[in-house]
Amino acid sequence: MHIQTLTLPAANLAELHHFYVQILGFTCIEQNQHQFCLQCGKSQLTFAHNNEHHQPEVAHFAFNIPSSSFRQVVDWLRPRIKLLALHEQTEFFSKDWNAHMVYAYDPAGNIIEFIARHTLPGEASNAEQTDAIFNAAMFVTCISEIGIAVQDVLAIAQAWGQRWHTQPYGETDATFCPIGNEHGLIILVPFNRIWFPNTGIPAQAVPLVAQIDHYQLSGPPYTIYPSQL
Repeated sequence: MHIQTLTLPAANLAELHHFYVQILGFTCIEQNQHQFCLQCGKSQLTFAHNNEHHQPEVAHFAFNIPSSSFRQVVDWLRPRIKLLALHEQTEFFSKDWNAHMVYAYDPAGNIIEFIARHTLPGEASNAEQTDAIFNAAMFVTCISEIGIAVQDVLAIAQAWGQRWHTQPYGETDATFCPIGNEHGLIILVPFNRIWFPNTGIPAQAVPLVAQIDHYQLSGPPYTIYPSQL
């Protein structure tokens, strides 16, 4: 699976734009008074102004970075943003996924993750290809995860897996069931499951639109239909 685009609502576009462009170094490829769009490797991330009178629900999504670049990216991030900690640990390793990851909040409270998947050793970033003076964004190869809260995790995993012709990824159960592969995963969790690591933030239905392969996922309520792209 490949997550080509992800669109999320935002209450304060200026603050988010500063964080992603000025601090992390992502390139803004389109901007107007209602939204802005970032190039994230092969993916695009858009924040659109929230027309409601309340802060949107908090999203969780991840950026792939090359396995060989994890230490460089973390060392670059550490003095610039606050990495989330669990028991004073800010770097995490998943034996099941064979991956290292770090987490942070953006100004909207979204949980962002930088993950180095050692199952993708040949994945290269723009920074490695150009040998440029780098920032974190230069190492991002794609948006690789979107967290989705649903009522029945296993039933949705089966239905969506059939739609995308994919299987659950790694160890799964009724409280955590990713579908897809290392290039793109939908992380299915039940409502109110606390997002890792010790964020205290319960998973809720986040308004979003995502282009994933030949289908568009939007909601809530979440629906999937063939994309026109």
